[in-house]
Amino acid sequence: MTELTTYSISIPVHIADEREGQLYPGKSAVLGTAFPIGDAFLLTAGHVARELNEAKSSNRGQPAVGLFHPESFCQILVRIVETEILEGDIGVLRVEFSELSQKTWLFPLHWTLRFVNLGSPVRTPGYAYADHTVGDEHFIIQRSFQGSIVSQIGKYIPNGMKGIPFGVYETSFASPRGHSGAPLLLGNGRVIGIVIGNSKSRMLILDAEEVSTDGQTTTLIEQYESLALGISVEAKFILNLHSKLLGKTIQSWLESKDLIHKD
Repeated sequence: MTELTTYSISIPVHIADEREGQLYPGKSAVLGTAFPIGDAFLLTAGHVARELNEAKSSNRGQPAVGLFHPESFCQILVRIVETEILEGDIGVLRVEFSELSQKTWLFPLHWTLRFVNLGSPVRTPGYAYADHTVGDEHFIIQRSFQGSIVSQIGKYIPNGMKGIPFGVYETSFASPRGHSGAPLLLGNGRVIGIVIGNSKSRMLILDAEEVSTDGQTTTLIEQYESLALGISVEAKFILNLHSKLLGKTIQSWLESKDLIHKD
């Protein structure tokens, strides 16, 4: 197994171009983030997996993830061969390594089952707006956000999503595009959730009418105060999900890889 770095625990998800059997970064931006859970499997956000499926079915490109060489940090694209979308906007990916040694470039993290208090410090490495160009050169930029747990919501469903409610954490930082699927980590590096997006609440704080001097027109004035926070699915919900790709629940899979930390 390779040395632990943020590039070995969090990797970018791409729609790649394929030419003569080789994968190359596509013109579209990085879709999201994924992270390893052992062997050739990774977790991401369900809507990222869905976008991969749509891109492949419409011939827009080949689903892939970018692995970073542990010495040169050059990005090598490897093919995503299977995807699965689970409840709670969770996705499972299976990749096909082009070389056996690439498996060792990934560092699966331990998960914790312990209760997380409000205010606990958390961080999340991912690929928010990760595409960076200088002249003719193209780079992938990893970004990490740090903050705290603002709230725990026991039952949550994002707007427009169907399915069963699930538990989430709200974080003090928002989740920009490309960061969906990143692991939410405690300060000790234990996984407590998966980033899926943002919540937004607003409240009317001013409601008034403005009448023109001639009395002919009336303008309604409304002013709102809003709050935008990041949303991550709780580990407790994720671990109980059954995956056909894994052949068991996510918790059973992680336990078989000794990746559940008994706090």
